Amino acid sequence: MSSHSLFEVNVDFATSHVFFPKIILTLMAIMLLVILFKNLAAIKHFIIQEGFISVLFDKGDDRVRFFLCLVITSFYFVSMEYVGSVYPNEGFGFLFCSVPFLIVLSLLFAKELCRRVWITILTCAVIAPLLVWYVLGRLFGIALP
Repeated sequence: MSSHSLFEVNVDFATSHVFFPKIILTLMAIMLLVILFKNLAAIKHFIIQEGFISVLFDKGDDRVRFFLCLVITSFYFVSMEYVGSVYPNEGFGFLFCSVPFLIVLSLLFAKELCRRVWITILTCAVIAPLLVWYVLGRLFGIALP
């Protein structure tokens, strides 16, 4: 029989990184349901008058970039998990996947591609993930994929 103390904390590091995302996703789902429930009549009226697609997009919205952004982001999360499993507990999944993700996403939304824009995109795409990886993963010891 083991004794437990109020001042003793046991952390299962294999699953500790999934605790807060589950809480956040649950809270976001609850808030979405509350928002939909409170505005159900207005949403129903708008869909009947304007059509379902007009609820999602305004005229002139760039749907191609929107859907490409969803595809790129989905690929980013999947690849980050895969690379993270190749190099476990190092945060390299985050680091190695964030650089190309930021480059591709920045290129998708760039209005013009001159030398200055390329330099800015590449600099930010390398420095930002490195900084986040170092501060969160190394200084604070937060588990990154």
